[in-house]
Amino acid sequence: MENKTIVAVSKCDEYNAEKIKDIISALIRSSGVDLDELMKDKKKVVIKPNLVEKCLPERGATTHPAVLEAVINVFKEYTDDITVAECPGGMNTAGILEGIFKTTGIKEVCEKCNVTLNYDLTGSAAYLENGVAIKELNVLKVMQDADVFVNIGKFKSHSLTTVTGCTKNLYGVIPGLGKMEHHAMFHEVEDFCRLLCDINRMMKPDISIIDAVTIMDGNGPTAGNARHLGYIAASTSTFALDDAMCGYVGIDPLSTPVFAEAKKEGLYSEYELVRVNFDEKDEFKITDFLLPDSKRGSPIYKLTHLFGGRFSDWISPRPYISPDRCVGCGECARICPKNAIIIKQRGKNKKGKYAVINKNMCIRCYCCQELCPKKAVDTKTNPLVKLF
Repeated sequence: MENKTIVAVSKCDEYNAEKIKDIISALIRSSGVDLDELMKDKKKVVIKPNLVEKCLPERGATTHPAVLEAVINVFKEYTDDITVAECPGGMNTAGILEGIFKTTGIKEVCEKCNVTLNYDLTGSAAYLENGVAIKELNVLKVMQDADVFVNIGKFKSHSLTTVTGCTKNLYGVIPGLGKMEHHAMFHEVEDFCRLLCDINRMMKPDISIIDAVTIMDGNGPTAGNARHLGYIAASTSTFALDDAMCGYVGIDPLSTPVFAEAKKEGLYSEYELVRVNFDEKDEFKITDFLLPDSKRGSPIYKLTHLFGGRFSDWISPRPYISPDRCVGCGECARICPKNAIIIKQRGKNKKGKYAVINKNMCIRCYCCQELCPKKAVDTKTNPLVKLF
C-alpha cells in the first residue's frame, strides 16, 4: 500500500536562518523523507528558489535568503556538492542574472555558505511518456543532472493562476525565453495548467519547501502587497503542499485552475497535515486574502465559460499599462510572448516613451504585469463586471 502524502507545517515568525534550519530539518523528517537514506552516497544537490525578478526580499515576491541559507545548511551536513539554480522570467543574460542574484540576497548567501551559484542556462531534453500537454521539454541541464532536487517556493497571489507556490515554481526549470514561448503555445489558462502539471511530473522534486513567513496578496506575483502569514511547510508533493497553504489564506484550491487540473489528472488526493511544534488551536489564518484584480470578478468567469468565444474575449479582464507610471523601458515588449506590446513616443509637449498593449493580440498571460520593474501594469475590467 502506498504511503499517504504528508504536508508538514511549522509556525515561523521571523527570518532567522539558524532557527529556520532547525524548523526545516524537523519538517523534512515529518514529511516522511529520511535524509540519511536520501543522502547516503553524498549526492549532488540542486536547490531551486523562486527569484521571479530583481527585487528586495522584503517585497515578499522571492524566496527569502534566510530560508535558502537554512536549506543549504541542512544539506551541507551530508555533502558539499550543492548548486543553487534558478531561471527568472524575461531575458537571462549573465549580467541580468547577476543583478537578480545580488538584489534578492541569494548571491550573498551562496558566497557565505560556499556553494555554487549557477549561471549556466544550457538546456537539455526531458521526457514524459504519458504527458498530457507535452511529452518533451527543454529544461535546465544543471537541474536535470541533480541527484537530489530541492524546490523552494514562495506563496503568493498570481494574476494568471490565482495563487502560486511550489507547483508553479517549477515553470522556472525552462531556460531563457523558452518560458515566453510556452506561454504563447499554451495561451489558454487551462492548457497552461496542464503544462504545469506535466512539468511537475517530469521534474518531480525530492522535497519541496514553501516560504510563507511573508506572503503576497493582491496583484501578485510581483506587484501585490507583502503581508505576514508566519509558516514554513514541506512535502514530497508540490500539489498537496500548495493545497495546504491555500487553506491558511481561505482559498478553495479547486477554485484555482492549476489544482482543478491536478485533481482531474489524479496527481494528488487526500493528504495528512502534520503540525510541527504547535497545536491546531494555535493556527493563524488569513480571512481577508486579496485576490488579483484579474480574478475578483469571479461571477463573470461562469458566464465566460458558459458562453465562451467572443463573449469571453470581450468580458474577461485584461492587463492595461498605466501611461502615468510607465517609463517606456520596453521590458514588457521584450518579454511579451505574442509581441502584443509596442513602445510609443509621448505627445509633442511630453518627453519620453510609454508602452501600449494591442488588446486583439493579448493572450492575458500577465507576464507584463509580473515583470514590469515600475509596476505600471494594472488590470482593466469590463464595466459589465460591476453589475455582478
